[in-house]
Amino acid sequence: MSIGKCDNPNCSKKKYRDINGNIYGYCCRTCARSCVRVCARSGCGKKAYGDPTDSTKFHVYCNPNCFWLDGQNLTTTKLTLLDPNDLDYINGEKKFLAGLPNAKIQGILRIQMPQTVVHAHLMMKQQSGLKSLKMYHGTRALCDPGALLTNLTSQCSPGTTCGVCGITREGNNPARSKHGGNMWFADNPSTSLGYCGGTTNSNLAIFMIDVLAPAASIVIVNQAAVCIVDLLNIPELHCFLL
Repeated sequence: MSIGKCDNPNCSKKKYRDINGNIYGYCCRTCARSCVRVCARSGCGKKAYGDPTDSTKFHVYCNPNCFWLDGQNLTTTKLTLLDPNDLDYINGEKKFLAGLPNAKIQGILRIQMPQTVVHAHLMMKQQSGLKSLKMYHGTRALCDPGALLTNLTSQCSPGTTCGVCGITREGNNPARSKHGGNMWFADNPSTSLGYCGGTTNSNLAIFMIDVLAPAASIVIVNQAAVCIVDLLNIPELHCFLL
């Protein structure tokens, strides 16, 4: 029986089988080491986290601390298109589709906000003692939301009324709210989708956001530091999961 080729895509040798008949993913240690995924934070050098039950699934960072350290000096928002095997993609997709099972996802972006936004959020989290809730926020786009998947940057100029570009650029800002400085978040994406107009408008967007608040199905806040954008999900109906 064939044991298959080495998991290194650049190698055509057979996988290694030891004297006990155990088959390993690579032909040799050199190939195995060359394919080890390293933490995405520059200067870390540690092995990125891999799912112990499924070697194809991973996080690009070695631990959550490296994720925060990677963004501590950002002056502008950093967008990263996630691999479908990234555990952040898998978890975000699962939560999103639980509320909108018929949605077809084009891609998911990780959003790392500028240092000033992150610092304010972490300080409030420490001072309030509140836990983060994964919530959704619906808004509209003046541009094509799908273009973010390839351009990885906001399409509209600062100061426009594009909700997608505004939130992507600076997070949820109560000063830009159309509801007296209040911002609304729901624990189900279908609620947020209905809030911003249903599924007929291709320029709708839904962000997945960490919100500091007691558990509730609907949360209303009026402080920017209470929430921070997480992932951006772009289904065919152009809803965003941030």
